[in-house]
Amino acid sequence: MLSNEKSRRKPTGGINHTIRRKKKKLSELRNNASNPIITQTEEKRKVLRVKSGMTKTAPLKLKFVNVKLKTGKIVKGQMVTEKVNKAHKEFVRRNILTKGAEVEVKIGEKTMMVKVTSRPGQTGIVNAVEM
Repeated sequence: MLSNEKSRRKPTGGINHTIRRKKKKLSELRNNASNPIITQTEEKRKVLRVKSGMTKTAPLKLKFVNVKLKTGKIVKGQMVTEKVNKAHKEFVRRNILTKGAEVEVKIGEKTMMVKVTSRPGQTGIVNAVEM
């Protein structure tokens, strides 16, 4: 039976190879997501080497948050637990912090809900605003 496909052979008898895509360099590969979680014990961070010899701090466990109150004052509070995360519903069960997550924070004797405005997995710091 005859085929309608073009022959892979050249007129000289050699084989035409399909176009191969470029392989990524090691510097182009992405790191795994750090997925920082809320902890009640000590904070834990990992230092990574990134392109051009620079370093980046990847947080693994975070305990404190910088909260901007409605009065304009910035205070440091301790995170208790995550309540809502629109990025993924499983992040709430696992207490994984992302930008936009709503977290319960204890400042002194007062507890309040705050919304994370920074990207904790990228910067290693959690900034939030009072809701």
